[in-house]
Amino acid sequence: MDDFIERIKQNRLFILGAGFSAAAGIPMIGQLLFDSMQLFRRECPGLFERVNNYARTCFSSEQEVDYTQVNFSDFCTFLDYIELREFGGGERWSDRGVNVK
Repeated sequence: MDDFIERIKQNRLFILGAGFSAAAGIPMIGQLLFDSMQLFRRECPGLFERVNNYARTCFSSEQEVDYTQVNFSDFCTFLDYIELREFGGGERWSDRGVNVK
């Protein structure tokens, strides 16, 4: 029996999925995104509104976006698309910072 237990210990595999740390009080991505957007709203209100409007477009919402329910991957992909559409991969930096159109 001891030999069997030792083989199990040597060959065991743990598969941890999303949410594994939730029981330890670690927030899930939805809560992290919500908290981050609240901080973003307070610290950078102008830029927050721009990103928030992109979120409304991305998720076809005329109301406030519920960031606890947002698919983070879809949102990042959409923001990447916006980046490409607005700047076309071209140079956007200047000596004074970002050269926003």
